[in-house]
This record gives sequence, C-alpha cells and structure tokens, in this order.
Amino acid sequence: NGAGVHWQGIATYARFQLNDWFAVSPRFEWYDDNDGFTTGLAQTVKEFTFTTEQKISGNLLTRFEYRRDFSDEPFFNKPGGLLGKSQSTLTFGFVYVFSSKGEQ
Repeated sequence: NGAGVHWQGIATYARFQLNDWFAVSPRFEWYDDNDGFTTGLAQTVKEFTFTTEQKISGNLLTRFEYRRDFSDEPFFNKPGGLLGKSQSTLTFGFVYVFSSKGEQ
C-alpha cells in the first residue's frame, strides 16, 4: 500500500551551445529505492547520459544520445533471459520545434 516507504533521487543536467548549430548535454541521475516500491526491487540506480544536438535547418534538430545505466542489484535484461547490473543504450532522433517566434 506504500505506507512507510521511502525513495529519493537527485539529477544534474547541463547544456553547452558550442556554436550556432551544435550543442552537447551531459546528464547524471541517482535514485535510491530502499524498499523497492517504485522499481520493484530494493536497489540504488544511477545513469550517465551524453547527448549531441545538431541543428539541421530552421526548426529541425537531430540528437544522438549515449546512456549508461547502473544498479547495485541485477536489474537490466541481458541476452538469454539473464539480468545484469548495467546496460548501455544509443538513441538517435529528429526533433521539430514548433514556435510562434519564427525560425529558431
């Protein structure tokens, strides 16, 4: 029922615009789920992400992201139905910015 459970976390983000068309964004997050109430397993998880952002034209951007997740318990799916304490992911995407200010 959630009575008496406790969880906490912290995150830090930054974004550095290196020129008119390129930016980088590092991120770190830490989360402690002592009772396993929110993640289903009593664990401490953390992640580091590094994202690059390229402005293609006007309001169109691309983003490429590398993310590394860690846990102090086996939590992440691995091949063969096993669980591991870490995982890496890569993401690529397009972002279109809708704005009433005109071209960004």
